[in-house]
Amino acid sequence: MSQFLSPEPRVFVPKTWEALQEVLFHDSWNPEIGRFRSSYIYRGMNDASQTLNTSLQRLGGDYPKLERHLLRNFKKYAHRDAASGNSVWNWLAVAQHHGLPTRLLDWTYSPYVALHFATNELEHYDKDAVIWALNYVALNQFLPKKLKKIIEKEASNTFTAEMLDQVCTTLDDLDQRSEEEFLLFLEPPSLDSRITNQFALFSLLSDARTTLESWLLKHPECFFKIILPKELKWEIRDKLDQANITERVLMPGLDGLSAWLKRHYSASNITQPNQNNLVNWEAVATGKVQGVGYRAFVQKNAVALGVMGWVRNEADGSVRIKIQGPQNACETLLDLCKQGPANATVSSLTKLPADLQLFDDFTIQRL
Repeated sequence: MSQFLSPEPRVFVPKTWEALQEVLFHDSWNPEIGRFRSSYIYRGMNDASQTLNTSLQRLGGDYPKLERHLLRNFKKYAHRDAASGNSVWNWLAVAQHHGLPTRLLDWTYSPYVALHFATNELEHYDKDAVIWALNYVALNQFLPKKLKKIIEKEASNTFTAEMLDQVCTTLDDLDQRSEEEFLLFLEPPSLDSRITNQFALFSLLSDARTTLESWLLKHPECFFKIILPKELKWEIRDKLDQANITERVLMPGLDGLSAWLKRHYSASNITQPNQNNLVNWEAVATGKVQGVGYRAFVQKNAVALGVMGWVRNEADGSVRIKIQGPQNACETLLDLCKQGPANATVSSLTKLPADLQLFDDFTIQRL
């Protein structure tokens, strides 16, 4: 059976295919209409330690300033009929679709499409995978009033470019729409069969610098994660192939056909873990950090980010944290540790290098 790793945010770890089916459709019953109509959208990733950073954020450097240059030049050199109309939101969707770094993230309404993208890369079969599930209907309550009014008027839970243009016509408009950062969901135009077959939509944050994980952790009731154990990946993959959830269908054309055939005829040998992409850090937090739920706060966020290690109180009143994981995830965790829970006051957080050590989970240690 599946189980919760942590009550908030919710993390499921199904041990069997049958348990996986249960959690994929978790909370999908809609009592208002008496139907199984889920309010969740999904994103699958081959490595559970991967973050929800956008392709723009992964560029590094001063990427917020680069965003407008990238999009302007894409529009300049792209075919004039590449996007329907001249809406920046359609251009952004087209650019994302063709691999340009943007602030968008790909999602799907289909849990099986997400499951495909969590198991389609054989080189990651030595790692657990992850599926993120967001309640996009519930998350709309955090929209600014003018944006909320538009989707309510249209009786929709997502935006089209035309709907968004009623309030925001540029990226600057979006940035300035509210003092509070907000998240919205954008339906792309039906550019090709790939968009249609993948049942796709995009998430869009008002601030390109904000990581989606850090924003979601403020609203843990609106999402859950499914960790797919690496031991279950081959069974998942074979059963998806039998159900025709493959690259040949989801990526129509010769590229998708070739990707499917290459994977389908690959041997089922599993590569050894690559430890080179992990960082190992220690950090010491000082201030009002003991007796205020600081360790539980660190553990909760570490589990959500897929970071391993431990946290403990020290005799001098400080809190020591040892973390191991992808650099982006560890950086996000340390940023959150600088803030701490509501009752804490973090005077300083000092980061120290640490020797390589592999962990299986994130624990609270005692002296």
